[in-house]
Amino acid sequence: MDLLNARVFVEFNKSSLIGMPAPALSTFAPDGSYVKVPGEGYSVLFFYDTGCATCKVESARLKALVGEGKYPVNVYAIYVGRDGASWKSYVADFKGVTHVWSPEPADWQRLYGVLQTPRMFLVSPSGEILGRGLDTPALELLLAREFSSGPYVYGEASQMAALDQLFAAFGDSLKVSDVMDVADYTAARTFGEGNMDAFKQNMGDFLYYVSSRKTEVFREAAVPFVKKYIQLPEVWDTPEDKAQVVSLGELLLDLCSRTPVGSPVPDLRVPGVLRRKPCLFVSGTRSGAFALRKLKGSPAYVVFYSPNCQACQEMLASVERVVAENRRARVLLVDMDGLMTDAPELAHRLLDTFDLTALPMVVELDKKGVVQHKYVDLTAVSGTVPVVSGTTPVISSEVEKSH
Repeated sequence: MDLLNARVFVEFNKSSLIGMPAPALSTFAPDGSYVKVPGEGYSVLFFYDTGCATCKVESARLKALVGEGKYPVNVYAIYVGRDGASWKSYVADFKGVTHVWSPEPADWQRLYGVLQTPRMFLVSPSGEILGRGLDTPALELLLAREFSSGPYVYGEASQMAALDQLFAAFGDSLKVSDVMDVADYTAARTFGEGNMDAFKQNMGDFLYYVSSRKTEVFREAAVPFVKKYIQLPEVWDTPEDKAQVVSLGELLLDLCSRTPVGSPVPDLRVPGVLRRKPCLFVSGTRSGAFALRKLKGSPAYVVFYSPNCQACQEMLASVERVVAENRRARVLLVDMDGLMTDAPELAHRLLDTFDLTALPMVVELDKKGVVQHKYVDLTAVSGTVPVVSGTTPVISSEVEKSH
C-alpha cells in the first residue's frame, strides 16, 4: 500500500513541478467556446469548486488582486465540479478573469495534481511553471518579482536558501558532475527556451552560491561552471553584468587556480605549530618554521587560521582527534594574524599562493608534498574519537609564544 501511495504521489506531481513546462488543458468558456489553458503571456491557473469554503476565501482575495490591475497577467478560473448552474452563478460574481471548465472528465487532476481545491499555479510566457501550490499573497510576491523594474539583486537570501535545500538532497554523495547537472538543467529551462532574463538571474544566483561555498566539490565545479556560463561576453554585456557577475567569475577562477589539487605545494618555510601524536621520545607539539614540502605526514594537513575566528576554533578543536586517531598524521597550524604582524611579506606570499579569502583553510598533502585536497573539513575527517579530558588545548600558551 505504501508503494502504491508513493506511485500515485509521483504520478500526480511529476508533470507540474516548478521549472517544468505547464501541461496544456482543453477547456470551455460559459458560452461553450473552446479555450486553451495556459494562454499567452503570464498565466494564473486557479482550480476551484463552488462548494469549497476555502475556495470562496481564496476567490475573494484573488478577485481583489485582479481588481487592482497592477500586473498584466491572464487569470484562468478553472471550475473542477459538474454543477453547471452553480458554476454560472459563481461566474456572474467574479469579473476580470477567464472562466473555464470541462463538462467531460478531464486529465487536470493528474497533470496538475489537483486532488483538493483550491490549487493555484503561475506560468511564464514561455510556458514554464514558476509557482505551484500558491495562495494569493504568495502569487503577489512572485508577480512583484517578475515585474520588478529595478536591477536584479544576485545572491538574495531566498535564492541561496532554495539552492541549499536543493543540494542538501545529495547529502555527502555530492559530486562535481551533480553541481554541473543542476546548472545545465537550469540553463536548458531558461536560455534553451529563449528566456535570457531568467537565464542571467539563475546563473548569477548560481555563481554567488558557488562562490560562497568553500568546499572542494563546489570549488572544483566553479571552474567549468564559470567557463561555460559566465565567460559569455555576448550574454553578460552590460556594465552591471561585468561589475556584479563577470568580475566575480574571474576572481573565482583565480582563487581556484592557486595551488591546485595534484600540484606540489610551494617550497616555503612557514612559522607554525606542528601537532602529531606524542610518543615516548617526541613531544606531540613543536613550534618553529617548517618546510611545507617536508611535513611527511600520512596524511599531512596545513591549517591556516585566525585565533579570533569562531569557525577556526571549532576546526582547531578537531585537530586533537585527528592526531589521536592516526599516529602518522601531521597537522601544521599557521596563525595568519600572527604572520601579518611578524612576517607580513611571507603572509602576503601565502595569500597569493593559497585561497585564504575565508578562514579556516585546510590543505591536505601527501608524503611528497603534493596537494591531495583543499578546503578540508577536519570535523568530518576526525571521526568519533573523543577528546581526552585534560589534554593540552590546540591554542595553548606554547602556540602564542611561537608568534
